[in-house]
Amino acid sequence: MSKITIIEDVPQIDIDTDKKYVTLPATLLNACGMCSGGDLMLYRRSGVNDLWTYLKDEVLVGNKKPFIVGPSGVGKSVSTLSFAASLDRVEWSVLWIHLGVPSSCLMMRTKEYWEFTNMTGFVLPRVADEKLFVFVDGYKACDAHDKFLSYVMVQLSKENGRLVVCSAMSALGERNAEADELKNIEAFFMYSFMEARGISGGHRR
Repeated sequence: MSKITIIEDVPQIDIDTDKKYVTLPATLLNACGMCSGGDLMLYRRSGVNDLWTYLKDEVLVGNKKPFIVGPSGVGKSVSTLSFAASLDRVEWSVLWIHLGVPSSCLMMRTKEYWEFTNMTGFVLPRVADEKLFVFVDGYKACDAHDKFLSYVMVQLSKENGRLVVCSAMSALGERNAEADELKNIEAFFMYSFMEARGISGGHRR
């Protein structure tokens, strides 16, 4: 693990608003593995709102563990990050993990940021209240990433832990359906704007 640094601009994002755009600062995007030369304005199209509603109802309340998939460039990571940054940081310790070279972590409550290269035996940060919401971004179907997720899942509290996996893939491919059901894992497909036209619901499968 690299030296811990403090990221100053980690704002609380308001997604419970009638505004058509949500703004994410460049410092937050860069700390979460999304290289950006400036602030980003996310348009609240129906697919984004559908994802946020799903995360509120099925993950925050229902404790599902979704793998978010969809076409490249559809906004999976940015939309998921907006939700992560909107969570109540008094109630939840929010940890954003980006899998890359190097991989990185950002604790939104404390604004602590660090990088790591060794995924083996990854240890989640300890939080006093044990309410930990983990977001893993950049997942690919490979042994290293699957083992990493297994390290994360085994450490999460069944009652007070939450997990969302944002995948770099358009589909999850073949998986063990019985094992996923036992772990409360399901896929959420995020449609592009054109794909979503005329489609209502049916995102989960």
